Amino acid sequence: PRNGPAVLVIGPSNYPLSLGLIAVAGSLAAGNPTVLKPSEFCPSCAQFLSKYVPKYFDSNVLQVVEGGVAETTALLAHEWGLIHFTGSERVGKIVAAAGAKTLTPYVLELGGKCPCYVDETCHSLPQVADRIVWGKLLNCGQNCVSPDYLVVHKSKVDALLPELKRTLEVQYGKDPKQSALGKLVAKSHIQRAIELIEEVETLAKANNNEIQILCGGSKECDINNNYVAPTFVLNPPLDCRLMKEEIFSPILPIVVVSSREEAVELINSRPGIPLGLYTYTNSDAIFQEMNQRCRSGSAVRNDNVVQFAGPHLPTGGLGSSGTGSYRGEYSLQTFSHMLPTVYRPLLPGADLNMARCQPYVGWKRFAVEHILPISPDIPVLKTFKKTVLAAAIVVVAVVVFANNNNENNSFIYSARAGLAIMLRTAAEAISP
Repeated sequence: PRNGPAVLVIGPSNYPLSLGLIAVAGSLAAGNPTVLKPSEFCPSCAQFLSKYVPKYFDSNVLQVVEGGVAETTALLAHEWGLIHFTGSERVGKIVAAAGAKTLTPYVLELGGKCPCYVDETCHSLPQVADRIVWGKLLNCGQNCVSPDYLVVHKSKVDALLPELKRTLEVQYGKDPKQSALGKLVAKSHIQRAIELIEEVETLAKANNNEIQILCGGSKECDINNNYVAPTFVLNPPLDCRLMKEEIFSPILPIVVVSSREEAVELINSRPGIPLGLYTYTNSDAIFQEMNQRCRSGSAVRNDNVVQFAGPHLPTGGLGSSGTGSYRGEYSLQTFSHMLPTVYRPLLPGADLNMARCQPYVGWKRFAVEHILPISPDIPVLKTFKKTVLAAAIVVVAVVVFANNNNENNSFIYSARAGLAIMLRTAAEAISP
């Protein structure tokens, strides 16, 4: 592996320390000088990094640049060995466009609307509800791999809905505002989340009895304290913002379907390609079918979020959910270039009397047409004896074929077969 010019890591706001530093660790492990640009939404974390990174790293190894859009734009104008960005699809397009101007490669860790499907074979619904609510409300829903919306087979919905409300109270108490539930990072994010809830509340009042707010709601949110109440919405319209945009907050839409075909159609009709696809089923065949029919960056059976919990699997999206991957050994591959190298000795006879050079006439043309198709890969010949042996094999082959031009002669077929075996055997014997 070879390292390149400096790497630019643009960190996210949802995990401003861990996700940025995981990428930095991979870049440094591959030998790259690195610049880390923390999110402007987390100024305290950015200040912490700016204060302590210079104490432990030489400035030629790692630097931290604070700032907002202007500073990020200025950084993107430079050529880099690689840009690693974690964030939204909207900003990801800006990063990709900037990288294209300087032909800088990039890794985009984005997100999308990750579907969670509970099929008719699924059992242990209390445990299923525990896992779904845990994954949805982890970090207050600010996860690129959170279950964005829940698709439930109609045979399971009546049993699952009470379990969702039960486990919400078990995990966060009767008043989640007083619990360990996290807060959204910015006022603009909170305002957007409230607007998403208010839209379906308005639709529910307009003579639409199918839409139900099972818990939470806009009235329980508190923008002054950065609090968005966990809100479960049953049967939201498919054309509302909740079902078209990545939610990234503690709001869970629940859609009821009557068949797996309907679930697949619904999932594939949502914008973009999700970073994760979660299928709760008792059947591995159904899990594999969902993976085949619904595109995603990762897939989990009977759980969610856990695929990115450790360093043993690559973290990466597909299409609108990102490009490239990292974590663990995959970081070393991402932040380095695999440099192919070839050694050819300069020895007498190594080029077989310019056999590879023009003009291709006479014995050269015959060798190209009849010998190369049946010969094994040419090994690297590191000694004079091996070179002479290889040359002798080629000479014998040319003589055998040149002196027997009758294609119907059984001798020709036997000779060719024997020669092919000899060539492969000799190649194995002289290979380093």
